[in-house]
Amino acid sequence: MTMAGQFGAEALKEILIANLGVDDDVIESAWDSNPAELGVDSIGILELQAVVKDQFGIVLPETTHELSLSGIVELVAMGLKEKETA
Repeated sequence: MTMAGQFGAEALKEILIANLGVDDDVIESAWDSNPAELGVDSIGILELQAVVKDQFGIVLPETTHELSLSGIVELVAMGLKEKETA
């Protein structure tokens, strides 16, 4: 399996639930929402950025709080794909 294949909606969902305490049911209907709309505060955004960097080696932008959940998944997957081809 490629690294890009290792990050998807399920991986982000696991991070949000395990590290940020977001409710599973909320995530399922909120892929077009940004983390703040799910109740993730600025400290939670920093935690999300740290976990993604530690687990996948991808640095999320300072504007992560403005991205939708699906946008975050796309950004990380794209970053992993670029790393594979580099």
